[in-house]
Amino acid sequence: MSSAPIPRHEFCNESATVRRAIGPRRVARTPFLSALFSALFLTAVCQGQSTVDSVITTGLSDPRSVTLFENNLYIADSGNHRVLKYAPDTGVLSAVAGVTGVAGSNNGPGFLARFFSPKALVPGFGGLVVADSDNHMLRLITLSGTIPLVTNLAGATRAAGFFTNEINTIGVPALDARFNTPIGLAAAGNDNIFIADSKNNAIRLLTRIDGALKVLTVATGFLEPTAVAVGDQEGSELDLYVADTRNHSIHLIRFDIATHQMTTNRLSGGLAVPAVIAGSTNRSSGAVDSLFGEEALFNLPSALFWSGANVGLIVSDTGNHTLRRVYKDPLFQDPLFQNPDILQFFDRTDVTNRFSVTTYAGQAGQPGLQNGPLAEALFRSPSALIRDPEGDLLIADSGNNALRRIQISPRLPPVPDPSIGWVDFVLDEITGQVVSSLVPFTDAVFNNEVTIAILPASGAKAYYNVGITPGLFEEDTIDPPTQTNRLSAPVYANGLSREDVPASMISPVPDLTIKANATAERRSPSGLVKARVRFQVAPPIVSGDNPASFDLKSPTDGAQIFFTLDGSDPVDQSPPSLLFPQSPIIPLPITQTIKLKARAFRPNFKPSEIVTKVFQPEDFRPNKITFGFQAGEASSRFLAAAGQSFIAPVTLTLLPDQKIYSMQFNLTVTNVAAAPLLTPGALGFESMLMEQLPDGTLRRIEPRMFLRRQFDFLTNSLPDGPLIITNVSPVFQNLLFTNNTQNLLGVGWQEQIGATNLYNTRIQDLVSFSLAHDRLFLSAQNQVVVGGYSFGVPSTAAAGANYRIRIDRPSAVQDSLSSDVFIEAPTDGSLTNGPINATKDVRVVPGGLNEGELHYMVGDAAPFRWFNAGDFGDTNLVANDVFQVYQSAIYGFNVPPHGTDFFDALDSCCLGDDGAIVSNTFNGGLSDIDLIKFGDGSLDVTDVFVTFRRSLDPSLKLFARFWVNGQRQAQEVPNIFRGQLQNATPTPAAPLANRPAGSLTGSGSTLPGDPFIALSIPDLELTPGKTHYVPVRAEVRGNHAARVMMFNLTVEALEGSPKLEQPITFTPATELGRPFLSNATGVDNYAAVWLDPDVVGLRGATEVGMLRIVVPDTAPYNATYRVHWDHASASPNGLAPLPQRLTDGLLTRVDYSQSSLGDGIPDDWRLRHFGTLNNTLVQASADADGDGLDNRSEFLAGTHPNDVRSYLRLMASRPNRGIGSAESLRLKWPTAEGRFYTIESAASLNAPEWRMIQSAIPGTGADLEFVVENPGSQDQFFRVRLAE
Repeated sequence: MSSAPIPRHEFCNESATVRRAIGPRRVARTPFLSALFSALFLTAVCQGQSTVDSVITTGLSDPRSVTLFENNLYIADSGNHRVLKYAPDTGVLSAVAGVTGVAGSNNGPGFLARFFSPKALVPGFGGLVVADSDNHMLRLITLSGTIPLVTNLAGATRAAGFFTNEINTIGVPALDARFNTPIGLAAAGNDNIFIADSKNNAIRLLTRIDGALKVLTVATGFLEPTAVAVGDQEGSELDLYVADTRNHSIHLIRFDIATHQMTTNRLSGGLAVPAVIAGSTNRSSGAVDSLFGEEALFNLPSALFWSGANVGLIVSDTGNHTLRRVYKDPLFQDPLFQNPDILQFFDRTDVTNRFSVTTYAGQAGQPGLQNGPLAEALFRSPSALIRDPEGDLLIADSGNNALRRIQISPRLPPVPDPSIGWVDFVLDEITGQVVSSLVPFTDAVFNNEVTIAILPASGAKAYYNVGITPGLFEEDTIDPPTQTNRLSAPVYANGLSREDVPASMISPVPDLTIKANATAERRSPSGLVKARVRFQVAPPIVSGDNPASFDLKSPTDGAQIFFTLDGSDPVDQSPPSLLFPQSPIIPLPITQTIKLKARAFRPNFKPSEIVTKVFQPEDFRPNKITFGFQAGEASSRFLAAAGQSFIAPVTLTLLPDQKIYSMQFNLTVTNVAAAPLLTPGALGFESMLMEQLPDGTLRRIEPRMFLRRQFDFLTNSLPDGPLIITNVSPVFQNLLFTNNTQNLLGVGWQEQIGATNLYNTRIQDLVSFSLAHDRLFLSAQNQVVVGGYSFGVPSTAAAGANYRIRIDRPSAVQDSLSSDVFIEAPTDGSLTNGPINATKDVRVVPGGLNEGELHYMVGDAAPFRWFNAGDFGDTNLVANDVFQVYQSAIYGFNVPPHGTDFFDALDSCCLGDDGAIVSNTFNGGLSDIDLIKFGDGSLDVTDVFVTFRRSLDPSLKLFARFWVNGQRQAQEVPNIFRGQLQNATPTPAAPLANRPAGSLTGSGSTLPGDPFIALSIPDLELTPGKTHYVPVRAEVRGNHAARVMMFNLTVEALEGSPKLEQPITFTPATELGRPFLSNATGVDNYAAVWLDPDVVGLRGATEVGMLRIVVPDTAPYNATYRVHWDHASASPNGLAPLPQRLTDGLLTRVDYSQSSLGDGIPDDWRLRHFGTLNNTLVQASADADGDGLDNRSEFLAGTHPNDVRSYLRLMASRPNRGIGSAESLRLKWPTAEGRFYTIESAASLNAPEWRMIQSAIPGTGADLEFVVENPGSQDQFFRVRLAE
């Protein structure tokens, strides 16, 4: 029989006694030879501290075989015609099959089956294969069920014979084969059983061929072989050892298990035949050990046990009553045995692969039953060998009717019981790492999936079986783990990281029981441990008493909560139950007590217990949408003037932790009583909901819904040109609509959780951030500014007229699918300023400075409540007012809606009474500030300068503005520091001619030689990791220097280049001096303002200063950066802005002078204006700013493709001062340097020919004027043409 190898040191140690093992050869003795023999040919008798004891000494009769199967020992109790089982851990001996003393051949359950002198057992074919010797058969005992079952495996009952004695590879069907007293068995895997067919003098093989069970003959020519053992295997070839019993010898066969043929044997002269490796070749018997196996003598060897190459073969030398060892002595590997003289002395030419023989245990020729050291022990016809679970050697001591054991080493204790538990993670105080820790249990209920594991003792392996926990009166059908039915537990140990912990050994089921044990080499298995595991959904948790905002949550991940409101118990179906939160929770508002029952469900979990919650009407507190808060920012007095566009704040007051991902409502306005009717459709809404971008900046979330993604393919502009890039952009549906008959405006936002189209729902919800002006509202603080609702107040509305605005039908979802969020639009609050309400009356009051009249002071922006007159300012000009206009102008932060009173208050400069730029502005001094009453519609450095000067100089005039008959007017007010506006009898204010509500006038005409400034950043070559000094250049034309200036520059990383890591710095020119204020929004930004009109200033071609930029070391060779003007404005004296042109610069080594799209527009032009080459807006046919000119036209004209005010257009006017006569015509148009223009005229637009007036007019980069003297009385059309 075969078994796992035993390490050599278990059989041999240095303390063993030494005996001569030269054999029977007689040689002449000399001192030299004696020393040589002693040095070379002494072998250790493997005795050491091993001892022999008895395991079973009663109840057996001629035990001929013992084998190990599923940690139990099975014994062929031959004399009693039965098979027994011995449990080493309990010492219990029990019958498996057969009846004591009754011979037979019956199949069936073990207690009915019969055997006739069974002499060999070996595991195979899923059970135990039995050599039923005197029945001349092989039988199979199946142990997988609760009752052992015996069947025939090969041969026929008591039909001794040899179907064929020819060695073949085809074989015969197993049940057709015939045996004659099969005695020895050896297994090579589960489906290969070698048979010592004793009386047929052959070795046979039972195996599967093409799925059929067949018997082959392996080798013949033996004399009653009784044992066969499988040795080492290389590929498909293995060693077979045969106990040729009546020939008193041991044979070796090389056999190919794949081809079923013997192969070349190194000890048989290179032939494919058995070779004798120990014992006589002439049937001589005896008890002689020898260094040379062929000189040793045996007496009826009848059992074999292969213990690996180091130890060799253990032989039951039955006739000598001893155990012998056949092995390869390492002395043969000594270089001395390569000496020809030594080999000749032993009459040998080669000792390679030779075997030696020594006595291992027992005393030759002395039968008996004596335990103790190996050399003193006595056996009586030992006949079988096997290794037990502890690694000891078991011997079927047939003549003594006993089971004996050789204890190789001191007996180890049984394997401790393993622990079944769930894996927790704890902090390792030594390493500071979070590691695994098993929490043992015997009965546990889990509300979530956990990792179930088994922790065996060190060096042990855990096994388990699992099944549904039986009921109280049900049979337990969960088998303990055995070798045939057990599952290997995933290898687990405490102290593992989360990534290294194996997956749970079980998946969730409502109620399971685990049975487990553990085994280890050379030790008895552990006892059986059990644990009951139950998975049940945790009861839902009801948070809050408010029926409008309560929440149902389950601590169980993935659970669904169903609820009822009619008193019935919830089930996991809708209907009859309702699914939370997809169903409306409670119809709101409630007027009576509501009882809610909830239960949570999850597949493979037991449903939770039912929880009940009672809600009372008095606890109802909803989310509210209203026109503004009661006070502070986003609140209003709801006062308007005739002709203005009134803006009302729309706000949300949220319940704690409320999430909203989509929302909608409508807004209406109606005239109350005799108020004039509104102009149909004069409605608007501006969203103030914000998305926070990764860099911390905010982007407005417009009322829209994502429709689809649009794919744009950019080519080189040729019909069959190659594809350059593919651009993917989202397409949205505008969710603002008007119903003019109802004066109704619909507003909506639609987005799904997980999407990033309208905004990034992965990091925020729709209302997380909102911004009206300075204050960032957070929904976590329960307040949201949704936006501003505007409507046009009729210019005919009299003082006291009222217009009622209303918010209606608000709704939202908190999962973007179906979870309704109840939002109340209250109507029980104040209709004017005061308690919040979703209905407000906007009252018309006259504009003016008298008590009860609306007005606002120019420049007075703080504090801010809202955008209408009366909702901002405190009638003082101080530092916070200056900063308000500065941040809006230079950064575009918190820029109020154009046309609102608040924007107009910030827009201090630079128009006078007639709506035109004040006289002599470029040449004027500070006193000219008093001529400035109105703004020019843009926020720039002049607004900062004028507000700054007026706030500090009490001699300068202050102005208040207000509405009269749909027009803005201005009137002087006292310049009082921290006072109140008091002017009970103001002088009448002259109306502003031709300045209707919302209209803005340009900054005036530019005469030849008028001041102009061109600001530019030159292109520079980039070097990664180096510091670059980039000049900021200016070209100031005209007779005036630029002294008051403000700009904001950002260095943008383009085309995947790494962002800057070190802050940029700026050193201004000495002509400007130090800035009044400078700051930055990041390492890539610099902003500053100069407000001193008395400095030397910039003239001609000069530098504004020097930027210092450090390019990161990680920047690749093709890195590209754009130095971009976010804002720039300049003035000679702070009273009027200089016309300007801005040019961005590139920092790169790449040559962008060519057109990668093949359309003639160079890449550097695209990078300067768009910052990318991969966008649909960069195509030649695109119109990014919507001014009617595509990019090709903008490029040719030298205009800016992202500025709607920059395009080639011709403006005409009659001069009213300074140039020509009253009959002359002045033409003006924007120009670009390097371009030439032609002026032409015709009598009609359809004229076939146009008359050239002037050609080859060079562009300057500023507006050019051309005066046509005496154009005549006939109608004429003029055009300017770009000369290509």
